[in-house]
Amino acid sequence: MNLTINEQLMHDTKDANVCIFIANLATWLRTNAGKLHKPLEQRNFHEGRYWSYNSLQGFVKYFGFWSPQNLKTIIKKCIAEGLIITNTFNKKKFDNTLWYSLTDKGLEYYPSLRDTTLNTLVSSNQRLVDSNQTIPKTLTTCSNNTITTISSSKSKSNELMREMIEVYRKEFPNNPQPHPTLIATNLQRTLQTLIKRWPEADPRGLSLDIESFQRYLEHLRLTAPKFSLGEYLTDNGNRKKNSMETFCRWNTFVQFLEGKYS
Repeated sequence: MNLTINEQLMHDTKDANVCIFIANLATWLRTNAGKLHKPLEQRNFHEGRYWSYNSLQGFVKYFGFWSPQNLKTIIKKCIAEGLIITNTFNKKKFDNTLWYSLTDKGLEYYPSLRDTTLNTLVSSNQRLVDSNQTIPKTLTTCSNNTITTISSSKSKSNELMREMIEVYRKEFPNNPQPHPTLIATNLQRTLQTLIKRWPEADPRGLSLDIESFQRYLEHLRLTAPKFSLGEYLTDNGNRKKNSMETFCRWNTFVQFLEGKYS
């Protein structure tokens, strides 16, 4: 049986609180690694790893459902399980705020993050992918091979979008579902934008693949249950849940990486 990252972590630790904390830490580390427009030292990269820092009260405010004592216990267990390490890289000597990173063992649950964290391949002055790159107005000068390549690329994009929909169905079976056979125009545009701009957020500038998309939805479901699984009231007073189109909007994706959803 193949287990997801979170299921495997839960199976190994048997502690949902540890899983939630580790999943959030992995998201913060991935966010820092993805800031390709900034020098490494401004992306919290020290001693060959990406780090995230916060005070205990900061964690309490962020999570909301854990007390300071809860968090102390969770962090101690994460350390005891060999999943995280702590250090201090504060510029001010009197600042005792702890920094957190995943150990080699912790990174085994996040292979893509492990490669980025231990052996960052991103140059500190690497330019972001230009999402506003001009598309040629005509294909009349293209060779037959080029046209075939474009057609093949479009086919792969359509196949990826269908796979993304299937992953969404499995992760969010009780949320609004796309049409079983057709991709609505708005959803198609949303998915195309996410696919196109994904390299901007990927720590290594890689294109979106189905495994990365599945990890995003898993993290969304686990770390932002109120937003991803909860209901909200419409202007008409009806209760609804967010849909795949909402989850895949570029702004939603970026805000999730920044920890703005719960």
